[in-house]
Amino acid sequence: MHHTSSLEISASAYSQNIKFIRSRIGPAPVISAVVKGNAYGHGIAQLVPIAEQVGVHHFSTFSSDEAREVLASSTLPNEIMIMGMLQLEEIPDLIQLGIQFLFSILNDWKRRSKPQNRKRRKPKFMWKSKLAFEGRALNGRIGKNF
Repeated sequence: MHHTSSLEISASAYSQNIKFIRSRIGPAPVISAVVKGNAYGHGIAQLVPIAEQVGVHHFSTFSSDEAREVLASSTLPNEIMIMGMLQLEEIPDLIQLGIQFLFSILNDWKRRSKPQNRKRRKPKFMWKSKLAFEGRALNGRIGKNF
């Protein structure tokens, strides 16, 4: 198949962007690379190693298949979180893989599953909160109003 367009990732530009964000928020907050939609068309397998090289070790996906692709593409231990589509029957296996998901998904699973069917490893989950950055990253004010 002949492609009419392509996307390229500049590792140096990505590194500069992460350094800029770190300069504004400091070393403690976790930066999560959102790689849903095949890393917005850039390719999960291509982006994960670049992100790892600049110290990003948390990745957010839309679905379990994307989460598994991040896991397969990882060269270092990373945290992976599913923010969207998930079949409840997948949760026990995802917990065993150490993959995180939103608290609302975990609550739904706990309501529907029997305790004896849950494996021993404790699930990791994240609270969902929506913050509008309103362009703060573009004008250098990121983190100052939070």
